[in-house]
Amino acid sequence: DIYFYNMTNVFVAAREASATPCLICGQPYILDEIDKNLKGDELKSRVIQIFKKMSPLSSTLPIPSPSTSTLTPISGGITNALYLLSTPNSKHLIRIFGGEGMIDRDIETEMYSNLADYLGGISYHGRFGNGRIEGFLEGYSPCTLTSMRTPSIIPSILKLHSYIPPSGLGPTELWNQLDTWLSEAKDAQKKVNLPLINSLNLTSISLSIKSCKSSTLPLNPSIVFCHNDLLSGNIMQSSSSIQLIDFEYGSPNYAAFDIANHFNEYAGGTDTGVPDYKLLMSSAEMREWIEIYVREKGEGGGEVEEVMETVERFMEVNHYYWGLWAIVQARNEGVEEFPYDRYAYERFAQGAKERKKRLSASKKSWNRYAGYATLGVAAAAGIYVGWKFLGKKKK
Repeated sequence: DIYFYNMTNVFVAAREASATPCLICGQPYILDEIDKNLKGDELKSRVIQIFKKMSPLSSTLPIPSPSTSTLTPISGGITNALYLLSTPNSKHLIRIFGGEGMIDRDIETEMYSNLADYLGGISYHGRFGNGRIEGFLEGYSPCTLTSMRTPSIIPSILKLHSYIPPSGLGPTELWNQLDTWLSEAKDAQKKVNLPLINSLNLTSISLSIKSCKSSTLPLNPSIVFCHNDLLSGNIMQSSSSIQLIDFEYGSPNYAAFDIANHFNEYAGGTDTGVPDYKLLMSSAEMREWIEIYVREKGEGGGEVEEVMETVERFMEVNHYYWGLWAIVQARNEGVEEFPYDRYAYERFAQGAKERKKRLSASKKSWNRYAGYATLGVAAAAGIYVGWKFLGKKKK
């Protein structure tokens, strides 16, 4: 076997060298896949085969016995299929990848391994052709739309925002990602026969994205390592701690985008495809949350009002981000298991409301500026007239 560790494109190198099974990031890597269509005992049998092939390279993976092990589906994921494999002495999470073409799984898996070492709690146990084996978080359960609102999540977000990948932070790919998904969404409109998606004006959305970019970049938002998908199901809680999971969309990005995404996720919708935006925070609640974030971040946290303004701008961008993602997912995976078409429509509709709010705020700001300027001109004119009057009187 060949042992790779923290090399660039390690998974590609292993495949090209026909060097599998092997160790990458200290854990087994094999090319065998699990058919997503398998169910029941057939699926369980295939998972056990995967474990048997990986176990000789691992000190953490057991060789499960069919008679004493169970395989249970785990709900809550949209992109991936998740299962819990339980044996008498261990529990492991089986993640079968979805979202083909949306995520570079080579980069994402190496990043996950590094994050597991940095964050603690989560653990990486190996990768197979179309999935990964992770540790199961015993004693944790996903947050609900109510419990995710607690400020106690902020230290976990701050710790993630302090993470520096081995390759460094680098620039954000947010705007390039939006351009890529926009192009793919236009292609999807030509290929899917879904009225909700075909009714969307992607040209208008493209213009809105450009407007957001031009209005946001002057605020000079800070770039950190972001989760980018902090919905309730990706925040696990126990009686004493909080653990973030599922970092497949994680990347260097604007901290304000990550916060904006988290705020938008208070509306839910990843179960029915229809978020309830009445559940969003009020401006006062958002400001209170951001005050805690800025205070606990300390140096480099920025001013509360500046962060607040930037987050509000990115709440609009975030709707376009997940709306475009949903269109591409509808093309790639259909809408039978999740209504990506409805979800896209709802996200864009809310994005339009945020855009209207942003333009209204800009107009008020401009009117206020124009009012100050008018007062300034009037005051200057008054001074000038008074000076002339006094000058003539003196003569």
